[in-house]
Amino acid sequence: MRRVTFLAPLVLAVACGCSSADGHPDQTAGSGSSGSNGSVASSPYDVTWTSGRDAEMLLTAVVCGGAMAGGTIDASRPVVLEDMRSGRIVRPRELALRPDDDGGLPPVTTFTCADTSRGPRIVVEQTMTYASQKRTVHRLSGLEPGGEVAWTRRLGRSADIATIEGGTVALTIGGDGLYDRSAAIDAADGSSIVTDVRLDRLKPVSTNRLAYFESDTLDPVITDAERRPVARVSLADRIEPRLLGWVGGDGIAVLTAAQYEMTAFDADTGRRLWSLPTGDPGAGESTIDVEAGVLITTDSLRGEDLPAPTGRGPNTYAGIDVESGDVLWRWSSDLSPSELVAAGGAFAVEPLGAEFGDGEAVFDSRTGTPIELADEVDPVALSSDGILVADGAKLQLLSRR
Repeated sequence: MRRVTFLAPLVLAVACGCSSADGHPDQTAGSGSSGSNGSVASSPYDVTWTSGRDAEMLLTAVVCGGAMAGGTIDASRPVVLEDMRSGRIVRPRELALRPDDDGGLPPVTTFTCADTSRGPRIVVEQTMTYASQKRTVHRLSGLEPGGEVAWTRRLGRSADIATIEGGTVALTIGGDGLYDRSAAIDAADGSSIVTDVRLDRLKPVSTNRLAYFESDTLDPVITDAERRPVARVSLADRIEPRLLGWVGGDGIAVLTAAQYEMTAFDADTGRRLWSLPTGDPGAGESTIDVEAGVLITTDSLRGEDLPAPTGRGPNTYAGIDVESGDVLWRWSSDLSPSELVAAGGAFAVEPLGAEFGDGEAVFDSRTGTPIELADEVDPVALSSDGILVADGAKLQLLSRR
C-alpha cells in the first residue's frame, strides 16, 4: 500500500515538560545529553538541517520536498523559501501583496505540503484585509519546492480550506454552515476537480478519490474525480458521522459513526475492516499520522480487551493501528486538547485555551511516549521529514536516526 507523504502544519510554542503528576508519560525537557548540536535531549532524533535565516523573522513555516517555506509580516515579501540542500533563498514576487498604507491588518499566510501527481507542492493560502475592511485579497497558490509558482487562484472572501489530502484541496464556500457548498482543486496545477457542489462535508481521499455524506441518509460515499460512486458504506444508525481521514491514498478510510462505533473501511469497496465501541462518537479530537499508520484520538473507547490507560486525569489519549484496529497505547492526562496534529511518526497536543508560548507536548505516534527536546527548543511544525524546531534564532529540522 502506498503511503502518502504529507505535512500537517502547526505553529507551536515551547515544548512542555510534563511529569507523571500531569497524567501522561514523563516529558522532562532537557534532562538528557544534548550532544554537540544542543537541540536534541535523549530522543531518537538528530539535527539534519539548520536554516540560514533568522527564525524570529518568521510567523509560520513548513517543510516540503526538501525546502522550507516561511511566512512573514511583510506584505511585499510575505513568503520566503529556502532550499534545504543548497541554502538558496527565494522570495517569489508573484506572491507579493500590496502593503496597506492605512495601517490595516498584516497578511496572514499559511502553508500545507501536498503530495501531488507532479511531485510535492507547497499550498500557500494568503489573506490580506485592508484597513477599510471593504476589500480582502484571498488567494491560493501552488509553490514548487524550487520556488517557482505553479499556479494561483483568487478565492472568495467566504472560501475556507476544509482539508488537503493526497494532492487534493477541499474548500467550503459561502453559506451559513447549513448550506455551505464544497469544491475540490488539484494541488498539482490548480485545476478544478469539483466546483460549486452541494455536498455535505466533502473530503478528498487522493487526487482520484473524493468522499461526502449523502444529505438524506448520511451514508458516506466514495467517488472518483468525476463523482462516479466507487464505494458506499451503509450505516445502521442515523447519528451524524464524521470522516477522520485516509491512509494509503485510496486505501483505508476511518469513520467516527453510528451505534457509538469508530469504524475503518476499505475506500475502494466499502468493506468494513474493523470497529471499536466508543462512549460518545466524535466528541473528542482525532488525527491520523499517515506515515506511522496510527489514528490518535481522545474519543472514549470501550471494550474488555483494551489496554488499561497509564497515568491519571479526565482525558484519555489512545493510538490505534489503522490497518488492524489494534489499540497500541492509552494514557490519561489533565491535558485538554484544543487540537491534535500528526505527521512523520510524531503527534502534538495543543492545550485547550493555550496562548502562544504556553507550551505544547510532542509524542511518538506508535508508542505514545514523549519526544524529549532541550528546554530552549520550540517545536514549529511536524512533517514527513521530521520536526521543525526553533533553537533560539535558528530553525532546525530534527529527523529520526
